[in-house]
Amino acid sequence: MCHPAPAPAACRRQHVARCHCAAAVQVEDHIPEGGGVGPQTVVVDYNMQRMGTMRDDADLLYQLAITIYDASEQHGVAGLVEPTDDDFPTDRPYHGFNRFLTRLDRVREGRRFIITVDEFEKIEQQIDDGRLTGALLQHWRGVYMTYPWLIMAFAGLYTLEEKRHDYWGPLFGSVTAIKVSFLTAGAARRLITEPSPDFPIDYDEDAIAAIIALTNGQPFLVQLVGHSLVTRFNQQTFEEGRERERRFRLADVETVINAPDFDRDGHAYFSGVWRQAEQSDPSGQPAVLVALAPHRDGLPLAALPDATGLATADVEAAITTLINHDVIHKHADRYGYTVELMRRWVARRQGAAGPDSQTTPTAPSIQQTQQAGRDITNWPQIANTGGDVTLTQGTE
Repeated sequence: MCHPAPAPAACRRQHVARCHCAAAVQVEDHIPEGGGVGPQTVVVDYNMQRMGTMRDDADLLYQLAITIYDASEQHGVAGLVEPTDDDFPTDRPYHGFNRFLTRLDRVREGRRFIITVDEFEKIEQQIDDGRLTGALLQHWRGVYMTYPWLIMAFAGLYTLEEKRHDYWGPLFGSVTAIKVSFLTAGAARRLITEPSPDFPIDYDEDAIAAIIALTNGQPFLVQLVGHSLVTRFNQQTFEEGRERERRFRLADVETVINAPDFDRDGHAYFSGVWRQAEQSDPSGQPAVLVALAPHRDGLPLAALPDATGLATADVEAAITTLINHDVIHKHADRYGYTVELMRRWVARRQGAAGPDSQTTPTAPSIQQTQQAGRDITNWPQIANTGGDVTLTQGTE
């Protein structure tokens, strides 16, 4: 028995649902309503982190062509010749990619292709390093305008507005940014209770409510909790030979989220959010996160300058960025964490303690968090990526 292991990535981060971009591409007017992409749509998962360092533009386009070819073959596209490295000479890489798309156009039989480019900021890093060139992005703009059946979805740490004025300007200047939101309570419930059609374990209602409250519907974390529960169940029943009912209760949720393995398995999400706060402007973001961590119900703006040691203007700038990245939210006159599990991680990391902090297994019960979660669901503009999924597409 298994519950799908979470795969970090997002579409920003804060990493979308299986979270990555390929699994999160469900966009009105682009994807049929009902949750699937349809048999005539081929989703091509091109993850820059997995691809690693490229030699040059030719190498990147060759790797992309191979990825498209593999996805085409899996979807039954017949007659497409596998591209070779020789098709992408260093002095004419764009010509090679154009020729490949022309051949694909002849055999695609009405299919459309969505290329999901996860961790797109790694392209920018390699441009800065001199491995790739800005001309690559101009080429992609021409590609999606020439081939309207081709959609490119870029997902990463930054929002579209943060990227309009640098290398990405030519590409992103005339495209659509789609904000990928947290799962609704209903969608989170379904992911928890039906990760597969024949999932054989039931949940108590308070266990489901606790998972939703702790994650606020953040898809990676919802899956992480479910995966952790199933892993523990398998260990108890198959490895230890213990008899136990096929039902998860609130105590099971409390046990897995407080286990050392949970922070380890969630490291990609938690450390990714923290790193972005550390590495992006303005510089006061980590101080605000540390100040808020002991306070489950948040703090008013007036309390944050003293709590952080920052000037009011610096606090306000940090808050604006953290809200834009969906790390914190404003509710009434208080600012607090969007995701309760993220708050707890920062509190443990900093050794934070406070009158309403919950940082250890012996801290206040999860029912308090459930009530906090019900309040959080009323906060505006809740989203789980804090960035954009940027779709580029021509007109067919």
